[in-house]
Amino acid sequence: MRAVAQAVAEGTIGGRLWLYANYHCNLTCTYCLTESAPAVARRQLPLDQLPEIAAEARAEGFTALGVTGGEPFLVPGALGIRVRVATTTEGLEPDALARLCELHRSLGVPDEDHVVRPVVRRGRAVDHGLGVDAGLADLPAELTITADGAFWSPFGPTVHGGRLDTDLLITRTTRPLSIPARAMLRIAGDAGPRSGPEGPRIC
Repeated sequence: MRAVAQAVAEGTIGGRLWLYANYHCNLTCTYCLTESAPAVARRQLPLDQLPEIAAEARAEGFTALGVTGGEPFLVPGALGIRVRVATTTEGLEPDALARLCELHRSLGVPDEDHVVRPVVRRGRAVDHGLGVDAGLADLPAELTITADGAFWSPFGPTVHGGRLDTDLLITRTTRPLSIPARAMLRIAGDAGPRSGPEGPRIC
């Protein structure tokens, strides 16, 4: 069994590889980790590399692929991807959550593809006093590839005040994928299973 596959099976790291397709977004959320917005630099992963990275991920032993941003659906060619809804919140009243669940169901997104998670105090959330503090030990060990490098978690490639935070940067080298995967395995060591701030699926 390959080292990544074994670490995933043992729960040392998460099985999902994250790809930050871009940092461009049609929204300017107050809690955004990456300061994504309509006017920011796209810092886009080359679209033709995404299938190559996905194939490498499978060969390494990763079991799932997440594409995020920014807003990945602003990148031409991102259509046809299974949609998973992640609700980031400081707390939802039961009625508001019920309406949100009705909405995603009406769009064909099943309950198992809806995740509710708390705001993490990184990026713009720091400026607005939002979210929970979370460091490496608190965040899911899910390798995340961006135009800026490989990070410990999808919560890692934070931009604050226009500067990239590198506290969760694993390596600037992203290809071949075996390089950041091995770096992550070294960091994870024998720390065992982790539970991060991506909260329970609630619908």
